[in-house]
Formats: sequence, C-alpha cells, structure tokens
Amino acid sequence: MTRRSRVVNNITLASILLILWMLSEFMAGWQYHPFRDDWFTLGSPNFWAGGNRWQFYLDHHLDAYRPLSFLIDIELWSRVWPHEVVVACFLLLSLLATALIWRFVLEKIWGYPFWIFVLALLWWPLTDEGQYWITAATGIVLGLFMLGLGLTALIYFARKKHSVLAWILAFLAFLAADLCYEQYWFSQFVLVFIIAWRYRTVFWPVVFSPASALLLTAGWYERHVPGMVANGKEANHNLGAGLHSFHAIVPQIQYIWITEQFSAWREGLRWSHVPAMWLVVVIILSLIFSFFVVSWNYAKPHEIGEMSVHPLALAGAGLIWIVLSYMPWLFTHYVWVADRSVTVAAIGIGLLAEALLVILRPFNVHRIGRMMTMVGLSAFLVTVIV
Repeated sequence: MTRRSRVVNNITLASILLILWMLSEFMAGWQYHPFRDDWFTLGSPNFWAGGNRWQFYLDHHLDAYRPLSFLIDIELWSRVWPHEVVVACFLLLSLLATALIWRFVLEKIWGYPFWIFVLALLWWPLTDEGQYWITAATGIVLGLFMLGLGLTALIYFARKKHSVLAWILAFLAFLAADLCYEQYWFSQFVLVFIIAWRYRTVFWPVVFSPASALLLTAGWYERHVPGMVANGKEANHNLGAGLHSFHAIVPQIQYIWITEQFSAWREGLRWSHVPAMWLVVVIILSLIFSFFVVSWNYAKPHEIGEMSVHPLALAGAGLIWIVLSYMPWLFTHYVWVADRSVTVAAIGIGLLAEALLVILRPFNVHRIGRMMTMVGLSAFLVTVIV
C-alpha cells in the first residue's frame, strides 16, 4: 500500500468511525442526567463560598486524590452546570480522538493496522461507565488521551535521536495522565518497555520519562496523605493490607468480567427499541467499514511499524496490561472495583482482539475467510452500537 492510498484508507475508516460513533452515542437523543458524584463535583462548586471553586477544591481535599481530574471537574466542567450534556459530548469525542491516537502509536510500534483495537476500545461492553459518567470519564478518557500523547512523544524522542523537547513533552503528558487517574500507573510500562527495547540506545531515557512522572505523582500523594485520609483514601503500607485488598477485589473482578460481561452482551442483542431506519443505516455502515478493514488492512502485509513482533507477543502484552491495570488497588487500599475499570482494561482487550485477527490473517486472503470476517465484524458493531 502506497503512502497516498494509506492516507486515503485511514481518512475513510476514521470518517466512517466518526459517523458510527455519533450514531452510537446520540441515537437516543442529546441528553445527560447528573448522576451520584456529579452533583458534588459539578453542581456544588457553584454554590460553595459564593461560587469560589478553588476554595471548594481545597476545603474538600480534592488536591489529594486524582488532583488533575478533580481540578478539571471543578474549575471547568462545573461552569456549564446544569448543561453538562456539553461536557458529555466533548468527552465522547475525546474518546474517539484517544482511540485514533492510540491506533497511530501502536501501529508505529508493531506495524499492524489496529482498527480492531479501536473497535474494542470504543465499544467493548461494560466500558460505558468510564465513557458516559462525567465524574469517571474526566479522569479516564482525558488520562488515556494524555497517555497516548506521551507515548507518541516518546517514540518521536527515540527516533529523532535525543530530542529534548520531545522528552519533556512526553514527561509532562505522562505526569498529567498519572495525576488524572491511577489505574494505568503500572500497565503503561508494558508499552514503554517495548519502545525502550526497540530503541535500546536510548533505553534509560525512554523509561525514565514515565518513571520520573510516576515518582513525582507518588510524592504528591505522599505529601497529601492527610487529605486522602479525610476523604477515606489511604495507601497500603504493609503486606497484610495488600493481601486484604487482594481478597476484597478478586471476587469483584470475577463478577465484573464474567457475570456482568455476559449480561452486557445479552443487552446488546435487543434491537426492538431501535427505529428500523437507524438499524438499517448502522448495518450498512458496519458492512462498509468491515469491508475496508478486511480488504485493505488485514488481507495483506502491513509495513508501517519498525518492529517485527509475533502476534502472540501482542496478545501477551494485552494480557499483562489487563492484569497490571488492577494492581493499583493493592496499593491504594481502595477496595471497591467499579465497572469503569473495564474502560482502562479495554486497552489490553483491544491488543488481544488485534492479535487474534492478525493470527487469523492468512485465512483472510481467501474469499470465504474474508466474507466470514466481514460478517463477524459487522455483527459485533451492530450489536454494540444499537
């Protein structure tokens, strides 16, 4: 595939994705109803001390835990209260941009198309809490966006021979991500070490960028322990506390990934509430997207990336990402695992899904294999969109 045809391919697929994403998110109407913590972080700052948002932020010790996420909620999103549908739309479009940035990064690392990864990140069942609920989505979506920017800058630094500006931008992006949310503190190093290993001449500078950002984040949290305790958050400082957290979270993770996942898939098979016209549009666009993906991207060798890695290594990276995404619970003493955890783990799910299709790619060069793959992708999209 030439550079020009590759650009056309990417623009075409991104455009179809945008339409499908808009249909998926706004088919039921443009509305958002504040939920639980939204009333506190988005509504209350408007009435605290005469609308003094900074005072609200400090009085409630929100600088102690996910400080950047709460700062954005209070200083920015609360200003459009009660019209939070504007914020919800912005975050949903940000998630699409995040998925495309991650696709670009992963394509540069491995050389595979990573369109299946994008589908998993956007539409995997149970990722909705981390996408729709503003209080949760601010930290997760914007954090993953900054993480994608950090990885992009890191690759640029490694390829451009010690670009100091790229390293600084990567460090700032990683720092912003770490201060937004904690679930990817450890899983991010799966990709960082892969990049560092590929560009071994700058191995330690590559690793030091996110590592120093995480160390600064840890220092911030340690400095604000009283504020964390005031909000019912504290760190595990011994093995016993870590084991207590482990025993508390494992049953919840099992319930989320087995019981709730199956339930979410079943819900996606109920199409009776969708107008027939929209269902037909989604089916047609899903078929078109699947045709372009299978025919242009996975039926032939892809030669973008600079690494020759077996897809099983990609699948291994996905599994490690998922496992490490739950490690922060062992350190934060926060024993409640919410469905939003799947949104961050969806990065690993996407890597696994991509590896699966790449492994099956030799069969896709045959007409029957291509047709079966197209039908399967289309069925997935229709199921999760409507």
